[in-house]
Amino acid sequence: MRINACIASREHPQWVKEIIAQTLAMAKLPDTKIVIALDDDDFSAISLADEIVSDKVIVSIAAREDSLGAKYNRAAAAYDADLYVLLADDVVIATPDWDIKLIEPAGLFPDGIFCVNFGYPVYASGTPAAFAASKKLVEMMGFFLNPYHPYWWHDAYLNEIAQFIGRRVEVNVQMSYPFNFEKTRGMRDVLHWATFFDVMRKRRMETARQIIDSPENLDSPERKTWLKQNMFSLAQQMLQSSALNREPAHVRHLENGQGYDAPNDERYQRIYQASQKLMAELACG
Repeated sequence: MRINACIASREHPQWVKEIIAQTLAMAKLPDTKIVIALDDDDFSAISLADEIVSDKVIVSIAAREDSLGAKYNRAAAAYDADLYVLLADDVVIATPDWDIKLIEPAGLFPDGIFCVNFGYPVYASGTPAAFAASKKLVEMMGFFLNPYHPYWWHDAYLNEIAQFIGRRVEVNVQMSYPFNFEKTRGMRDVLHWATFFDVMRKRRMETARQIIDSPENLDSPERKTWLKQNMFSLAQQMLQSSALNREPAHVRHLENGQGYDAPNDERYQRIYQASQKLMAELACG
């Protein structure tokens, strides 16, 4: 199976070479590749492109997208694979033969629809450190990661859809954090984005129902019925689990302690206004 390990990077050129070398040293399959998505205004990182490109590494350079998810989707589009892996430019996969372990769950799902969770995050979180989505799941969702948020939530969006459709599998593949970097680029207006994420759960539930009802989904009719009946209670649990990000005191702590490089520029305003439009559409729908 072909594996595309996607990394979206910006202004961390000193880390990229080490991450690639260590992660590939732990890989086993001949068709596993890493795709690094860089921005065309990130000159320090672009200068390394010729050094890191190889038969195992693809570098994608383009204008910076408004959302982090869209940048990851660019990385996914650069190498057609059976499994798309979400990585970052400050973490390393530390488990030998990690790519073999990530494709093992494919045998559980003959229809090819599944999501793999793995690794412990460096900070307390309701989601694992990383995810991998099958090609079929990516096709049915319409993207690898959602393009609606400027930071965070792109992995949580995938995680919730995988839960709704009952296709989330955990494997014992672990991460290391050699750079101990715990800040979030672009973090601002956490309360708005947390609220938007909750409102967008309606969209995720619609997507999940379409995947469940698809004739390509080989679950039994009884399981499909159960998954759809269980969806509302699961959504309530998800809403409760994200409550902390709607508390003003916690939000202020996050924005003051973990956010950086978060200008209220044209790029940010475009995605912010797009989120407001989507919320209004969902409210009327």
